[in-house]
Amino acid sequence: MKIEFASAGENNYAMNPQTEKRAGRRLMRMAQHGCTHFLIISSPLDVKVDIADKCLQDDLSIVEDLLNAVDKTLPNHEKITVTCVSYLTFRRDNEYIELPDKAANYAICGCHFSQDSDVLRVLMPMTGMGYHTHVAIELHYKMRPYVKVTKRFLRTEKERTPFYEVQFEKKNSFVDGCVFYTIGQKPYKFPVTQQMLGNTFLIKTDGEIPKFESTTPGVILQIEQ
Repeated sequence: MKIEFASAGENNYAMNPQTEKRAGRRLMRMAQHGCTHFLIISSPLDVKVDIADKCLQDDLSIVEDLLNAVDKTLPNHEKITVTCVSYLTFRRDNEYIELPDKAANYAICGCHFSQDSDVLRVLMPMTGMGYHTHVAIELHYKMRPYVKVTKRFLRTEKERTPFYEVQFEKKNSFVDGCVFYTIGQKPYKFPVTQQMLGNTFLIKTDGEIPKFESTTPGVILQIEQ
């Protein structure tokens, strides 16, 4: 199959993608017309894909079996993946495309495939035609002072320790290092890793309360009381 890049027009376009969460599913819809397929290009939130980038176009041109690609990593852009969705699938799903539950940027591109010539025309957005959207993700966690409990005859003793007990919810799409914590005025940033999620871990302090942050756009931290 040959791949060509051409400008979108009034009769062939995909633009203005929007996302929403419905019944626990991440869904995207868009304005579109005259397309047989759609390319959904996913990247980390700190990377915004430019469809007009020649290197990106070259990568798309060499993706094997592009029409059936599902979250396929581009050969020379290891953080960028592409998924191809047919118009028939789009219509069957009430003109929605389901997205994975992860924080990411998305760029969309309408396409027109000709079976006769075996050519896929990727329709480049025109000036002023929006083709980006993103998915934010909430990460919930609990934190409390760790109290040592000792059971003695007829009584239970509780002793405050210099530790805080923390537990993050499990999130399969979590990327190591997108959340970190600091302690007081110390200059160190301690990363939270996928392995820590779903498990309780302890943080030792000198009385300060650990502070959790994320500098990754679209990652929203929510502490549970």
